[in-house]
Amino acid sequence: MDANLLSLPKHWEIKTLVELTVQKNVSYGIVQPGKHENDGIPIIRVNNFTSSGLDVSNVMKVVPKIANKSLKTSLKKNDLLLTLVGSTGLTYIVPKEYEGWNVARAVAVIRSDNTVSADWIKICLDSTFTKYFLDSRANTTVQKTLNLSDVKQVPIPIPLAHERAFIEKNIGNLNEKIELNHKTNQTLEQMAQALFKSWFVDFDPVFDNLLASADFKLDNLENRLPDELKQKAQRRLTALDSLENAVEVKASLIALAHELQAQLPTKEATQAAEQVSEEAAETPVKPNFNANPNILAQHANTHAHFPNEFEHNEQLGWIPKGWEAKTIDELCKINPESWTKKNAPEVVKYVDLANAKNGSVGEALEYSFSEAPSRARRILRPHDTIIGVVRPANRSFAYVNEDNLTGSTGFAVVRANNQNCRAFAYFSLTNDDCIQEFTRIADGAAYPAIKPEDVAKAYCVFSNNKILDTFESIVGEFMTKVAKNERQNRYLTKLRDTLLPKLISGELQILDVATDDEIAD
Repeated sequence: MDANLLSLPKHWEIKTLVELTVQKNVSYGIVQPGKHENDGIPIIRVNNFTSSGLDVSNVMKVVPKIANKSLKTSLKKNDLLLTLVGSTGLTYIVPKEYEGWNVARAVAVIRSDNTVSADWIKICLDSTFTKYFLDSRANTTVQKTLNLSDVKQVPIPIPLAHERAFIEKNIGNLNEKIELNHKTNQTLEQMAQALFKSWFVDFDPVFDNLLASADFKLDNLENRLPDELKQKAQRRLTALDSLENAVEVKASLIALAHELQAQLPTKEATQAAEQVSEEAAETPVKPNFNANPNILAQHANTHAHFPNEFEHNEQLGWIPKGWEAKTIDELCKINPESWTKKNAPEVVKYVDLANAKNGSVGEALEYSFSEAPSRARRILRPHDTIIGVVRPANRSFAYVNEDNLTGSTGFAVVRANNQNCRAFAYFSLTNDDCIQEFTRIADGAAYPAIKPEDVAKAYCVFSNNKILDTFESIVGEFMTKVAKNERQNRYLTKLRDTLLPKLISGELQILDVATDDEIAD
């Protein structure tokens, strides 16, 4: 190993990566994983990596027979992963909960022999020098690919133990905060997705109101529901019964149902009362005004705006009564703005198709417009939804949280006409059912892609402005927090990437560096 490749303090050592590994080897994972197996062993692929960690919400699983053929890459705690194909050079240290998982062919597993820690090797691999070292040797004929032989020869500088510990701790603090923000954003998005699914896919508030009108006795609904809805009503009742405060929740919903029924016009109220009386003669529904006032207030803010009946729709099947099937272009504009040579700014911040994934736009690269990729044409505004039209199953979509961005023409840009449809449009287009439909359309095409008109004509269920206002209010707050965390991560990443090469090369001496607390702040 030529120590002159790096200019280091004289008391530092330098070794190749492979010299610091168990059995002096670096391995890649499963070559042919086959089809996804729900009960199989999870494998980590390149598309699970993010700029700040790992997203396993859409992890692939393989049958044990296939995974057992690659036992040498069966993961252990503190294994270091490195992406080899496509988005190369991304790293991740395996936590205990992923032990026993495996990786795909495009991911290398690096197992430290404890001469230095996995944290130290990760710091070195994340440095600009190592990225240049590997990129200059990468095969870019078809898709950017790193060769294991080059990975094994990456030079790893080794300072004294106390110097390594200092660098590991302070760079680690930054990485931990970045990953914490990333995980927080994942949780916020999952909460928003769960609310969307509850309200606009499973119609939970509608079933709650329906069940409450029958005193939560399914027999009372025997003549009011088709079999398909009876099964869903049963599942919802089971979910309600499983709540710790099930009695209070039911009491609140019954009280609300009676209060709303009392507000109906006299004729409708009479007819409704007669119907309930006939169907529930043995167990008449009685208002329960002892319901928990906090739960009742919560239900009054949500359930009061949902109906308690269903009707069949030609496009969407059974939907809440009074709701409509609408296409996305009835609520939004598709690709509303594009740059031209006449109106483009001198510099654009370009969001590439490869970087936007699972909700985040990823890293935006600055270009002068004349030198930007030819695809850099779509104008993006805050609250836009962008959907990758090529291979929709790759889940290249995002909710835009930043102004002055430019998107690839490989995106369909969706901009809501009204403020209360911004988050609704995003989740309507990125829920599993819609992505599966886009994937079906793409798979049936000569080129695996969808067209902007496919996005425009996607159906969604439209409720009413009051429900959409409430949804936007709740989910909009989540999205605001996500945007704040993304801004902080960009700042922390820039700080880390500025400090890292100076620390790892010895250019910045330990005594010159700020204290731990100053860096963490």
